[in-house]
Amino acid sequence: MPENLPQKAFCAAPGVAHSHKNFDGLLGLLVRSWFASKTATVAGALAIIVPVVILVPCFGVIPFIVVIVAMLQEAKDWYYHERLLCVDADDNCVVGSVLHKPSVSFDGDRKLDLLLAPYTEPECYEAMCTHVNANAGLLNQSAVFDDPPFFDGTVPAPPPTCDPDVLTDPTKSAADRLAERQAISDYLDAIKGEDPEDGDATADMYNNLLVGYMDRLLDPSNTNSAGEPKNFQGRYYRKDPAVIPPASALSGAIPPDFDPDVAWQALDGSRSDKTRHNPYEVQHQPRGINPMFRFDRKRLLPFLHCELDGYSIALLLDQLSLALTSFGIAYTFFCMVLGPLLGAVIGALFAALIFLLQWLLDGGSDGGHADAPDVDFDDPGNFGEGGQQLDGDLVALYGPWIMDTEHAQYFEIHPVKAYYIMGRDGMSGALDPFDTAEELGKSGAERLHNGSIDDRSRLEICRLVNEAEDGDIPPVIERTGPAILSHGLVTRWGGGKRID
Repeated sequence: MPENLPQKAFCAAPGVAHSHKNFDGLLGLLVRSWFASKTATVAGALAIIVPVVILVPCFGVIPFIVVIVAMLQEAKDWYYHERLLCVDADDNCVVGSVLHKPSVSFDGDRKLDLLLAPYTEPECYEAMCTHVNANAGLLNQSAVFDDPPFFDGTVPAPPPTCDPDVLTDPTKSAADRLAERQAISDYLDAIKGEDPEDGDATADMYNNLLVGYMDRLLDPSNTNSAGEPKNFQGRYYRKDPAVIPPASALSGAIPPDFDPDVAWQALDGSRSDKTRHNPYEVQHQPRGINPMFRFDRKRLLPFLHCELDGYSIALLLDQLSLALTSFGIAYTFFCMVLGPLLGAVIGALFAALIFLLQWLLDGGSDGGHADAPDVDFDDPGNFGEGGQQLDGDLVALYGPWIMDTEHAQYFEIHPVKAYYIMGRDGMSGALDPFDTAEELGKSGAERLHNGSIDDRSRLEICRLVNEAEDGDIPPVIERTGPAILSHGLVTRWGGGKRID
């Protein structure tokens, strides 16, 4: 039976979850002051601290250290208990293709991005190509780019006219496909704009274009070969009113990401004037609609961001708290014996030594990093190098569904509590619809990929995942269906059946 992966961060209810821009108390005052003027904040802090230290030598630093340590612990509590909004605190199961090999971020979390089944990279490209072409007139209007600080009414370079059939046209080469994709990618980079005060924010027209694009992907008329809609995991890309009731506190806590009064797929229709105050932001209010999904501009596809929990931030904040406390003790003692100047020097050296020792004890530069999602395989040649996850693996992930109140807000699975690999997706960076025969041979015979998943197979996969993670079952589960392998789960063969 697979073991749950570590969980360090927990989501909070509406009204409790908040971004760092909405701190209360002294910490909130400092953060708001910092955003208003960094110079004024530093000058104000020095104007308070310096006179107190001069008037009360040796003991004047103690109250400031107490306050700073308290704020560091407040920040840690926010980061791990109040930063993430619970969309569904119960564990959810999603199925999709891994876009990039998981990498560790500054906070120790290991980022893992999924293109959710059943959408494929070629299908996403075709939808974006069609959508950009359909909105060429809108994208040439100066009024939609009157959007400071991103644009001042000057229209960027005109959108490219791309060929949505380039993937199936036998006269087109791989270079042609890459050139078409690159042209759209460059254009999207141009219209996303840039806010010098908020690196996560993007221009209103860019947001509207993505929302309209997603409307094409999630349209019920977008079906598989059996005539079944492909939007069965759409709630992770859009605030679905059937899942998140419009009048609920949860809906009110999530920024508007869609306008039902707009004909998004109409000619030049990717534009909504809907605005609302965003409770997680402080600048440029009110704001327009906000895509709740992440988008890979290089590969032209949406993805669900997922994270395996690390705890580097917790370690760092505790290390800083310990170092500050050590400085206060050393400074106060040596200040009384040797004077304020030598006391400060010795205190600083002592604090640096304590910080370094604790940092080494906590694992050094790797301290608090989430482990790579390794999987034990009987046949690692088919499923990864040394049993590790690779780009393009078809996986099922399991964990709470949340909205990150930071980074302009978006949905994600955080933390990932279980990780199952079912097969190799076969996507490639060259945007080829399928692998070559050689690549097919390397990836194994099952050929599971996003396009082979329908709602029935997803429900069966997720039923098995939920049973394995939550059910009272023996550690060996017999299955005759496709392989489902989990982090920490050894695969065995016996009796002609696959036993996971």
